[in-house]
Amino acid sequence: MKRYFLRQIEIEGFRGINNENHPLKLKIAQDKVCSIFAPNASGKSSIFDALCFSFKSEISRFKNIQNKENPGEYYINHFHSTGRSAIRINLQADDSSETVDILIQKERSGERTVTSPNHPEPEELLKSLNHDGLMIDYDLFRSFIDNRPLERGRSFSMLIGLSKISALKQRLDALSNTKNINTDHNYDTLKTKHQAKQDEYRKTRDTIIETLGKLELAHLDLNDIPKLEYQAISVLKNISIFKDILTENEFKHIDFDNLINVLKKTEGSKLQTEFIKKDNLKREIERVLPDSIDIEAGQLEELAKLVESKQNLLKSTLGKEYHTLYKAAKKIFEDLSYPKTTCPLCESADLNFEGAPLYDSVLAKLDSFERIDQTDKDIKRLWNSFTGRGRHLKIQSLLTAHSINAIAEGDFMISSEKLDQESFMSLTQKLQATDKLILEQQKQLNIDIKEISDKLPASITDTVQKITDVRKLAEDIAHLAKVRDEGIELKMQCEHIERWKEFISTISSQITQAETALSQVICSEIEEDTRNFFQRIINSNRVIPSLKRATNKQDLDLVLDSFFSTTNLYASPLLSESYRNAFAVSVYLAALIRSKPKARFLILDDVTSSFDAGNQLSLIELLFSDISTANNPNGLQIIVLSHDGLLKKYFNTQASGLSEKWQHYELGGVAPEGRVTANLIGNDNLRSKIVESLQAGESNLGALLMRQYLELKIMEVIKKLDIPVPLDIALREDSRMISDCLKAINSHIQLTHQANICVLEQQQLDALQNTVIPSIMSNYLSHLETNSILSINNQTLLGLVTRIDEFSEAFKYTDDKGVRKYYKSLTKV
Repeated sequence: MKRYFLRQIEIEGFRGINNENHPLKLKIAQDKVCSIFAPNASGKSSIFDALCFSFKSEISRFKNIQNKENPGEYYINHFHSTGRSAIRINLQADDSSETVDILIQKERSGERTVTSPNHPEPEELLKSLNHDGLMIDYDLFRSFIDNRPLERGRSFSMLIGLSKISALKQRLDALSNTKNINTDHNYDTLKTKHQAKQDEYRKTRDTIIETLGKLELAHLDLNDIPKLEYQAISVLKNISIFKDILTENEFKHIDFDNLINVLKKTEGSKLQTEFIKKDNLKREIERVLPDSIDIEAGQLEELAKLVESKQNLLKSTLGKEYHTLYKAAKKIFEDLSYPKTTCPLCESADLNFEGAPLYDSVLAKLDSFERIDQTDKDIKRLWNSFTGRGRHLKIQSLLTAHSINAIAEGDFMISSEKLDQESFMSLTQKLQATDKLILEQQKQLNIDIKEISDKLPASITDTVQKITDVRKLAEDIAHLAKVRDEGIELKMQCEHIERWKEFISTISSQITQAETALSQVICSEIEEDTRNFFQRIINSNRVIPSLKRATNKQDLDLVLDSFFSTTNLYASPLLSESYRNAFAVSVYLAALIRSKPKARFLILDDVTSSFDAGNQLSLIELLFSDISTANNPNGLQIIVLSHDGLLKKYFNTQASGLSEKWQHYELGGVAPEGRVTANLIGNDNLRSKIVESLQAGESNLGALLMRQYLELKIMEVIKKLDIPVPLDIALREDSRMISDCLKAINSHIQLTHQANICVLEQQQLDALQNTVIPSIMSNYLSHLETNSILSINNQTLLGLVTRIDEFSEAFKYTDDKGVRKYYKSLTKV
């Protein structure tokens, strides 16, 4: 895989960097550590944000800003006249096969455009370079440590190059989730409908058997439909008035209404017509009587439990307004890494509920709201698949007495989510009342039919009954076939969903096992480096960290195999913040070295902010010696941004001659209104920049750079000649630090001279004590320490450059080859 170094970045009009017509340029060597120092509000974070926007299409921390604050309006510098930001990236393939120039622009309207003169798909290239470990800052470490094991495991998968597998696993988990299957495919509803069809099939079959018994055809085989139809029609053919008109042997050719009309004409009477009408109504009522009261009662009881559960959950959650509040609190806790026991609203601290922090209580409340939503879905599903639904709708058309449509009323209450225990009990009572009404109507019909039958000749009632029974047999046989086909279709749908669920669950399980096994292997592979890096950062081997990946899950636990004299403890609740972050950075560095991402560079922003001075330097030394391409041919290009004064001194020292593998910039200028400058630190570079600025009339910039140059030269002399200085100088960055260093140098000169062991020639001594140091002290430091440095004119500043050069030259000698070299000390050549 072709990998890329970051060679150069130019920024104009982005965040705190205005630089209109003068882009801030940073050239980055691929075989050196590149450090960038800036005091707060000097443009450092804007560089990090610009790189973040380039590779991630957004500023990550803006995701935590509320929409009402319009974070999208703060990408572009507010003082840039064009209202447009421009970021230019230059990338170099690590096999030197290509160089890519990319321009990323953002308009104030929000539009982002990415173009390149030498790459066909620059946006896709930028996306391919993005990964979880590309840009590391303090918040990333903290969230990795504080995250729940599942979230941490997913982050780890992305870090070690398994992001696509992890994303696929999450999608498969969602697809195989029982709730989602019910929602997406209505599985439970289909199962309920299939069960109802099975019950309906059994009932219809039993009815057919009963009717055959009335027709004295019980001996017939139900599966032999043609014979059954022939024998049933024969019963009617045996009635003399129908003998000549019944010429077919299949039910579909029989007009039962015509048979009734023939009977009316032959034996016509008003009483007979009433008998037939009531007998037909009786037959319709029999069809809507419940298949099984127990099944419907069980379904209503299940619904009642769901309604009760929802009502109890609603009481505990206090309503939808609190749902919004809890979601906002969760976002603050997680996105802003807010303390888990502090209320984001009133800022009350140390809040615990039943032994758990406030955060866990918020999660519990949100879980209750999720269960309310799921309960609502379950209620709707069960109500829509209620076995008695169609039956009750049909009853409404048959009832002669006025009644309330309970099904329609239930539909309204459930769709509007207004159903509570009281209203559901009322709904159940109305359904029961409807059943009672239809049963009473059936009872009255039986009485009426009996009275009419007693008044009619037996032959007429017997003929009507036979017509009714054969018609009912024909209808039930047709209905049985229809129910059977519908049941088969429902069964096929259920089996299809079940096979899908089994397939997805199996695939998900297999991918989980494979991803877990691979992650465990990688955890094992990087564990040695993680432990080594961690112990070097904290300067102790008494704490041994370990990564534990769960079996068949994505959970990742951070544990301590050894913690002084104890073993097998969890890291997050035990370690101090500095140690936790050291653990996190060790994991990230070990993983990145192993995974070899396409972006062969690593950008770190203030990652040492929670470390003490010793651990800060240990981490930077680790980056330099083991991670950076400066010393590791297979390593990463390291870019470190910091505002820490102690690290600034370390960076200056490395860049000013102690290491040829270090590149250091210091930001200056006036952010965000004016021009931000990037000054490459190194005696020659800095001197040239000062002279160039002063000669161009940019006295302000030249004066500001002068301190850096003087400080570099003084520290160079102290380092080269091993001159002792007070300990607190290393920890100070105030304006008097330089004068204190000069005093320390002068004191050491006097001490060695008085002891008659000073290697400096008399001419050098005289120059230092009588001309150079006094001139620097009077012409520059007095102004610096009184904040009046900008009042010095350009000529005086140019003269001061000469004095600084004379200062460093006074500590050198010419060797046999004519090369000027520093003395090893004031007592040794």
